Amino acid sequence: MLDAIQPSLNDVASLLKLPKILVNPMRWRPRLSKQNPQWLEFASAVEANGEVLEAINVRFQWRPQIGVQLEKFNVAIFMESCRVYAIDIDPSGRHKNKLGWAPGRDYESKIISGIHEHLWTEYGYGYAKPLVEQTGWTPERLWVYFCNHIALSYDVFVAPDARGKIGQQSLL
Repeated sequence: MLDAIQPSLNDVASLLKLPKILVNPMRWRPRLSKQNPQWLEFASAVEANGEVLEAINVRFQWRPQIGVQLEKFNVAIFMESCRVYAIDIDPSGRHKNKLGWAPGRDYESKIISGIHEHLWTEYGYGYAKPLVEQTGWTPERLWVYFCNHIALSYDVFVAPDARGKIGQQSLL
């Protein structure tokens, strides 16, 4: 049963189709985490039709390669605290879909290795499927793919930088 605060499938589908823009320019900041301080994060509210959408935000997180641990990054759009659509670029990572979260879907109750996207279901968050392309992902390529998928426009992509600087700008 869905909690009252969880969006419906229709709410999510409408949000993903709605043309949107970022409220904040892309600036990377250290993510507040004592367990894993090397992560950088960009976060912004979004605007549609000249109004900031209440409780809707986009978050992009990045961690450089550290020793044998590969570079990781992910981007998501949230409604309140619900991660309604996301892509995780983690070549060595795994995600386990729960039994019953996605009846009839191809990857229900399966373990997904590597690069995958999270889709909202009638049961909420928890279902992922592999992206067709498993190689060649960069933060910029992921950003372009994600923005096209969720109808988000932007002017400039700013690459994260392993030294904690905001990185280089790239006009797209």
